Amino acid sequence: MWYYRTEVRNNTDRPLTVVAFEGYSLYDGVWVSNNVKRRELNADDFRQWYGDGNGRPASGAIPPGGVAVCTVNWHGATRPWSGRTKWVYQAVDDQGHEYHAEAEVHSRFAWTRRTVAWLGIRAVIAVALVAALVLVRMF
Repeated sequence: MWYYRTEVRNNTDRPLTVVAFEGYSLYDGVWVSNNVKRRELNADDFRQWYGDGNGRPASGAIPPGGVAVCTVNWHGATRPWSGRTKWVYQAVDDQGHEYHAEAEVHSRFAWTRRTVAWLGIRAVIAVALVAALVLVRMF
């Protein structure tokens, strides 16, 4: 699992309401929609997942210069490195003008006790398998 903080900053002079957003993963050169709810995420999802960065839930509209924060965003991988992932957001202002933003997540591996233990267990299994193959060939 790859955990990270996601911030959506309003760089306009108008309040913006995120009406849809989506996580994507790159598969064979194509960005594919990929989120835990298996559907396009909407304004209600945004209000549930994002706060104001100070521990308070998002109010719906991000004020000018304001930020909405998801402190524990994540994506999974079946290997010990992260594939390419990006988030895309659609917002509207109070006059109905539409805004679009997207950003790619650049994950970096962080050594923790858990990952060291995971790698140690995998190394022991690999050594045991090699030893078993050597023993099989000997007999």
